[in-house]
Amino acid sequence: MKAIRRIGSLLLSLAFLTQSSNLRAQAPFSDTFTEASLNPAWTFENPNPDSSYAMTGTSLNIIASWDGGGSDLWSGSNLKAPRLLQPVDPSLDWIIETGFGFSPGHDYQGAGLLLARTNQLFSNDADFTRIAERAFYPNGGGNVIRSVGGYVLYSGASSCLRVQKSGTNYTGWWSSDGVQWTLNGTTTMTGGWPYFGLFVIRYMWDGAQINSSASFYYFNVTVTTQPTLSIQPLPPNQVVISWPSWAANYVLVSTNQIPTTTSWPAVAAVPTPIGNSLYVTNALGVGAQFFQLRQP
Repeated sequence: MKAIRRIGSLLLSLAFLTQSSNLRAQAPFSDTFTEASLNPAWTFENPNPDSSYAMTGTSLNIIASWDGGGSDLWSGSNLKAPRLLQPVDPSLDWIIETGFGFSPGHDYQGAGLLLARTNQLFSNDADFTRIAERAFYPNGGGNVIRSVGGYVLYSGASSCLRVQKSGTNYTGWWSSDGVQWTLNGTTTMTGGWPYFGLFVIRYMWDGAQINSSASFYYFNVTVTTQPTLSIQPLPPNQVVISWPSWAANYVLVSTNQIPTTTSWPAVAAVPTPIGNSLYVTNALGVGAQFFQLRQP
């Protein structure tokens, strides 16, 4: 009965909670960058005011400027590269992938996938890792690409990068077309990363007053962790059902017959966010009732 009273108390105190609670987990999302403005769930951090981004209607174009001291992601020069980040629960397993147009030819130009500990200013190299990158890097051979592993020679104007997180293991692939993928490497990192996203770099080690310009066509996220559904009785004839709020895109369905030859109908009640979970209170009918989360 203590657990039941606690659930009831949480529901009664809902009026005192806000949508902006910093305890709420954020559901990671994919983006094709075809809208007129950037999804507000992204954070565009731009320490160098000479750098910028633009929505073209078909892509997100990020420009990292050589001017203003340059736009790098290395504490040996500066940490001023423009980056686009969204929050992700560090406990989740996921696959992220991006496709972009970028033709680097100067030392140093780079663009790719970033993992970070903050979506604000970076203070040192421990705040981020450039997990996957297309670049012009003379020490790596010139025109190169990498995803988790080492640099390999690559001169294509179109690049696709993919990284999979499984626990503390990270595996990367690269592709020229997003269809045929080449395994690049694996690594282990502990501690997790609460943000992931995109970056573009230009620091003019070669003295050329040229920007880096990368056009990103998509950022895809696939969460591979399966959400856990919890059910608590709420007398006299209700149940409280909850699941993690990072799985907000899942649909709660129900049936009173297993097996069934028909699709399970969706539960009509709208989930309520409380802390890091979503809650639904559902009345019980006569006999057994079964619930399940389904991906749309």
